[in-house]
Amino acid sequence: CMFLEVKRTQFGDEATNGELWIDGVWECYTLEDEVRDGPKVYGETAIPVGEYEIKLRTVGGFHNKTEKYYDDKEGFGVGWHQGMLWLQSVPGFQFILIHPGNDQFDTLGCLLVGQTQADLEKNEDGFIGRSRAAYEALYPKVRDALLDGEKVTIKYTNLGQVIPEVPSDKIKKKEHLLSKGDNGLNVLFLQELLLKWDAGCLPKFGADSDFGGETEEAIKAFQSDNKLNPSGSIDFMTAVALSKHA
Repeated sequence: CMFLEVKRTQFGDEATNGELWIDGVWECYTLEDEVRDGPKVYGETAIPVGEYEIKLRTVGGFHNKTEKYYDDKEGFGVGWHQGMLWLQSVPGFQFILIHPGNDQFDTLGCLLVGQTQADLEKNEDGFIGRSRAAYEALYPKVRDALLDGEKVTIKYTNLGQVIPEVPSDKIKKKEHLLSKGDNGLNVLFLQELLLKWDAGCLPKFGADSDFGGETEEAIKAFQSDNKLNPSGSIDFMTAVALSKHA
């Protein structure tokens, strides 16, 4: 069984950044549409958190176009493309694929992969570069597992998710994903990651879902240990570093 996981690390009004891991090994960056806390908007919504099986889709325009592209491409040729990587049984979504692309306008709910990634604070539409190279490295790994009869699944995890409770055009964008004073499941997940990094970093309260002074000091220690700005809050770079302990 092959296990893929998308660890979403940064949440914007227009797009979502993440990382793709295969069987616990980092593979590449990802880009999706924005995560919504409410009704789905066609072509503007990331798929729900959860775990989905992947199969090969061997019909449709996207498959035909991709097959022809690689049939004619030097170094690949006939037989390299065996079907699109297709997520199964996504609630409210159809034909969710993994494929190349560069920004949120290329997604339509699908998962884009790339070897470089832009900070959403600097580019709200998101951007991942060297996407075709990332896809060409990822695709044969999953393709061969499927052709060998392995079950392949992909799990989506939100790391430090912050979703506005009011329309995004009426709120000030939050500087940090999580900071002192926050509480709830996102904080609990953060604390569990910190404890995986250092089992003794929260000696008094442990994982209690409350972002207090002890959690702030633990984050400062983690940031210092990882040569990051010791702000005590979870920003994009800290979320990426923490995700390696998930």
